[in-house]
Amino acid sequence: LEELKIIVLMVYWSSGLEPDALVLDELCDDARVRVAH
Repeated sequence: LEELKIIVLMVYWSSGLEPDALVLDELCDDARVRVAH
């Protein structure tokens, strides 16, 4: 899944597009440090 996130970011950058804040947050989120409440 981490590889897919990197690919999606590369597609955004190569297209010259800026991802939405929610998309960027999801792609850069590290699930290993996430704490369930």
